[in-house]
Amino acid sequence: MKQDFRLATGGLIDRTQPLNFSFNGKPYTGFAGDSLASALLAHGVHFVSRSFKYHRPRGIFSAGEEEPSALLEIGEGAYRVPSCRAPLVPLVDGLLARSQNCWPSLAFDLARALDYTHALWPAGFYNKTFKWPSWHTWEGMVRRLSGLGRCPEQADPDTYEQVNAHCDLLVCGGGPAGLVTALVAGRAGLRVILAEQDLQFGGALLWERIQLDGQPAAQWLGEVVAELAALPNVLLLRRTTVSGCYDHNVCTLLQQGDGHDWRECFWTVRPRRIALATGAIEQGLVFGNNDRPGIMLAGAIRHYLNRYAVVPGRRALIACNNDSAYQSAIDLRQQGLEVRAVVDSRAEVRQQLIQQLAQLGVDHFTGARIGNTRGGRRLRGVAIENLSGKGIREISCDLLGVSGGWAPRVHLLCHARGALKFDAARQSFLPDRRPAGFHVMGSAAGMAELGQVLSLAMSDTIRVCNDLGHKAGQVRLPVVSQGVVESSQAGAVPLQPSRRRQWIDLAHDVTFADAELAVREGYDSVEHFKRYTTAGMAVDQGKTGNLNAFRALSALTGRTIDEIGTTTFRPPYMPVTLGAIAGRSQGDFYSPRRFLPAHEVHRQLGGTCGDYGGWQRPDCYPLAGEDVAAAIPREATAVRNSVGVFDNSPIGKIEVRGPGAAEFLHRIYINDVHELAVGRVRYGLMLNENGVIIDDGVFCRLADDHFLVNTTSGGAARILAMLEEWLQCEWTGLRVLVDDVTTQWANFTFAGPRARELLQSLGSTIDLSA
Repeated sequence: MKQDFRLATGGLIDRTQPLNFSFNGKPYTGFAGDSLASALLAHGVHFVSRSFKYHRPRGIFSAGEEEPSALLEIGEGAYRVPSCRAPLVPLVDGLLARSQNCWPSLAFDLARALDYTHALWPAGFYNKTFKWPSWHTWEGMVRRLSGLGRCPEQADPDTYEQVNAHCDLLVCGGGPAGLVTALVAGRAGLRVILAEQDLQFGGALLWERIQLDGQPAAQWLGEVVAELAALPNVLLLRRTTVSGCYDHNVCTLLQQGDGHDWRECFWTVRPRRIALATGAIEQGLVFGNNDRPGIMLAGAIRHYLNRYAVVPGRRALIACNNDSAYQSAIDLRQQGLEVRAVVDSRAEVRQQLIQQLAQLGVDHFTGARIGNTRGGRRLRGVAIENLSGKGIREISCDLLGVSGGWAPRVHLLCHARGALKFDAARQSFLPDRRPAGFHVMGSAAGMAELGQVLSLAMSDTIRVCNDLGHKAGQVRLPVVSQGVVESSQAGAVPLQPSRRRQWIDLAHDVTFADAELAVREGYDSVEHFKRYTTAGMAVDQGKTGNLNAFRALSALTGRTIDEIGTTTFRPPYMPVTLGAIAGRSQGDFYSPRRFLPAHEVHRQLGGTCGDYGGWQRPDCYPLAGEDVAAAIPREATAVRNSVGVFDNSPIGKIEVRGPGAAEFLHRIYINDVHELAVGRVRYGLMLNENGVIIDDGVFCRLADDHFLVNTTSGGAARILAMLEEWLQCEWTGLRVLVDDVTTQWANFTFAGPRARELLQSLGSTIDLSA
């Protein structure tokens, strides 16, 4: 099938390797190196999904993990995976992709009726509407209509791995700043892990037309990656997302399988230092009907154009509040494509940019914005107005690139309790207080100019190496001989109520009207606002929804964005599959069977074993021709009349030693421990802080500073953890050690009138008389 929107040359794709795939049952072709999104755009396919709440037509909005709309279902049967972001899905031969959240089809979705009755479904409608006669009356219907995608019904056939690792420096992000950081640290001898979410290292170097030392950036990029791969102390992880940062800077990473026999690998990394080189995410703009297919981020247009040689539209228009979006207009025109205009909300723009657009024959509007758009399943045109709302001009177009500035990816910093501060010049939140061991590099720190990014990444990494006792030297940085238009500043985005619906969060269909309702009802705290409107929640996690939500809240309350603050970012940054978290801990490995020391003896005696607290213990010992129902009363009678032996080896056994052992247990038990004589045993009860009994058993004093504590069979691990918590977190002054010796000792209980006789027959030096 002809790829009408693919350039004849260029891009990082391999045109010698065509790949076949299907979307909604229709066959398409792409090339090795394509993403699913770029392959669809190459065929002019913009309309790929329906929105979460109103089922409006939605298209591909971005080129990365921030994608809020193009969430597709990949694979079939047991291999079906829902809600995959199309820009992150590498194209492979035979790929099957389908739209979700639509029925009976993408083109004709009956749930679109919700859009035509949208006035009935504002933010928080479910808490107000479905109260009579009760929530349960409506629950089934709401559950069927809510959610995105369908969970697979068959067992997951894939394999997942898990790895624990230590390193001196974990570099999050393999763009220019991350590569320089890894190179300096690697040469200095630090153990480095470089994690990059993309298929390739390079970040913006993959899709910006940059020249380093007079050569295309790919030349320098290839040399650096090759050197890093050759260093034995550097581990390169492609297709790996740093998903969370926890206490003591422990990080979790999710690595996608790439030619391996496993689908995903879940890493737990304990680094001494963390370098955050995650870059920044371009933000959208808020205007009337800003959610149509054909509207996408201006940076994404460059991404598809330069990396995949894909033209997302024939007649483009750019709307922005910063300089970087001008590069999209320049790149499109240099490829001979039509750019109808650039609409900038700022009153003053650098004269150099205005002249450059004039030379390219592109109209330019300042102090203006998009007022409305028209189209259905594809954008057809826009209306331009001034900032006071007066119409200026209507322009037909099929592609609208929007840029509301750049927001640094600071999620991991916030996971580690770092603080942010709003920068009015850049119109974004930048890192302020950094947690111990955290270093922020490049555009994640708000820097824009590439030469400065590389220089500061090197100097910061040298300091890190010196702090860790490694001498680092200067590396030769490339000279940026041809750069791109950078944005160190951005204009404020004007927001105001409109009779037209304006989306501030595409992922959850949150409109400016929802924001107005939230403020009217008193939800003007940023955390309350988030929960009432659902802006920035779930699949988005604030990537494209947060900043515009803060802008809306600022416009409606009269407070500055700095006064409003941010919501709390929580891990994971990107979804982590349950399979990766479980790894191989499934089936018999989920809860490994534990056997009694005398397990084989029990089997030889005909014991029928069952699972009791993870232990395989015999229920009874049926004789020949006897069933369980008959064996149990027979054995009970034998114990009452003679003697029986009970294998009680799983009972919890915890040794407590140290000068403070008696005082420690005295606080744990409700019983008196201090008065217990050496060699004596006492029955004891353990309570939690609420006074509820949590375990019982006997404890024995073996010496003045040595006790053996027994717990219930199922409580041994739980009680040990509790004891350790009290010692390590609360009573740190007590000199006590606890040790679980449950599996080191076998236990047998003799019961019945002849118990003493049986015990004496075994032979012992202990006086067993009464």
